Amino acid sequence: MKSIFILVPASFISGLVIGFYLYGYQILSDQNIFTQLLPLVPIVTMVVVISNTLNEWYKELVLGFGEITKNNEPAYYLQIAKIRGNKAAEECEGRLSIDDIKDAISVWSFDNERVRTISLSECIRLFRLENNVNFCFPSANSDDGFKKSGKRFLEVKRPFSEYINKELTVEIGSKNGFRLKTTIPISEILSLKNQNKSRKEQFMNKLKNCFSKK
Repeated sequence: MKSIFILVPASFISGLVIGFYLYGYQILSDQNIFTQLLPLVPIVTMVVVISNTLNEWYKELVLGFGEITKNNEPAYYLQIAKIRGNKAAEECEGRLSIDDIKDAISVWSFDNERVRTISLSECIRLFRLENNVNFCFPSANSDDGFKKSGKRFLEVKRPFSEYINKELTVEIGSKNGFRLKTTIPISEILSLKNQNKSRKEQFMNKLKNCFSKK
């Protein structure tokens, strides 16, 4: 993708120079169809370069964070969606970090699987709220642990009053090398605040602050 910032200006400038040169040559020489078409060379060159670059850009795998949802437990989930790319995000794993909990492996909403391939979108489990007394953060069970207990994941409980004002970091990683990370205040998760909308609001607030400064 970085090549677009080099290839497009370079091809445009070189093509423009060649075009003007050929156009001047056309005026000084006998006009024919060939010389009349020569000024189109830089335009065609630029279109080809931009087309190839956009095609590569579209093929690149990109994931994004979507909406926060909850079920009847109530357990809260964060949607992970594929924005573009001609391949799926293979064997994705989600990790949670908050205060003393570091890189705990979470589970996906589909059958509480530890690893999930994302073709369109999937939801990662953030925590379960237990009677407004405890936050229950998931910790995926190992294969041996699952065989013994029949449970896909265990829960790490933390007091509601102590964690309500903290922030939860969510990191997604795939087998084919894609990484995605965000940090969300617990209060925003409980209010089901849309993450995309939240980023737009933050940007607009920063913009307003810049214009309001004297």
